[in-house]
Amino acid sequence: MLIMLGMDSSMGGLEAVATGVIDEFGDHLKKYKWHRELFMLVTVAGSFLAALPTVTQGGFFVFSLLDEFAAGTALLLVVFFEAIAIGWFYGLEAFVQDAKLMLGFSPGIYWRICWKFISPIFIMAIVIASGVTYSSLEVTLAQRTVVYPQWGNILGWMFVVGAFLWVPGYATYAVFIKFRHISSWKQRLAVVISPEHEHESIISGLEPSRYQLHHWLSLGYKATAETHLVPTSKDAEVKEQMMATVTDEDAV
Repeated sequence: MLIMLGMDSSMGGLEAVATGVIDEFGDHLKKYKWHRELFMLVTVAGSFLAALPTVTQGGFFVFSLLDEFAAGTALLLVVFFEAIAIGWFYGLEAFVQDAKLMLGFSPGIYWRICWKFISPIFIMAIVIASGVTYSSLEVTLAQRTVVYPQWGNILGWMFVVGAFLWVPGYATYAVFIKFRHISSWKQRLAVVISPEHEHESIISGLEPSRYQLHHWLSLGYKATAETHLVPTSKDAEVKEQMMATVTDEDAV
């Protein structure tokens, strides 16, 4: 049972990493045959090599360090950023609309309040409490208590910082490098905090929904298609092709 539980957890984590990387760099990876399988092989092999120190003679100390820092505060900070991204930047109107398309009904007001307010507040409270009550890590092994040295605790906090540093790091990259071709700083910031399907309308000069007070205060009661589904030039091309196909069929 423990083996199956471990495999199940590993598959969930691997799929999360693989989906994100392949979605972002799919155009480059698809040039190679079996790109997904090769990427998964490299990821699994890298994870295996990274986990080898935990099965050495001092592996329990390495495991305790990872369990205390990498699987605790670091994970909570990542979840906090996810909650903020969904509940505030992406917006509950768009998220409720997506949930309705998948489930067939809109989530209740309880879940909306949890996503937007309760979850981020509780998570940040736990992170702050863990920082305030922090003490040097120690483990008990064979009836002997071992206190980690200062460099061990510093290494643990480096795990914490390294886990969530990618979020502000990528935001900085997007503002100053990825979207540097947008001359207007107002439009550039709006593009960074908006979904991709709204980028074209923002660049064309339409007022971004993220600059409207309604977006930040909304609890998803009115998940309108106007703020969620913004037609793009690609959509127009597909529509023209469909119309042309229908016209050809009618002519035949």
